[in-house]
Amino acid sequence: TLYKLIQFVESVFWRLFYVCCYFCFSSIHYGFSFVWILFELPKKEIRISQL
Repeated sequence: TLYKLIQFVESVFWRLFYVCCYFCFSSIHYGFSFVWILFELPKKEIRISQL
């Protein structure tokens, strides 16, 4: 029973670990796209105003 408990705890731990990694990577990705949009939109607006 102790072995099964350890297996259960390990599986839960790995699931939490993967979820945390996924959220970290997605937040970094969204952060970069947000920054990219902030930098790209002014350039496009400048081009549009030049036209």
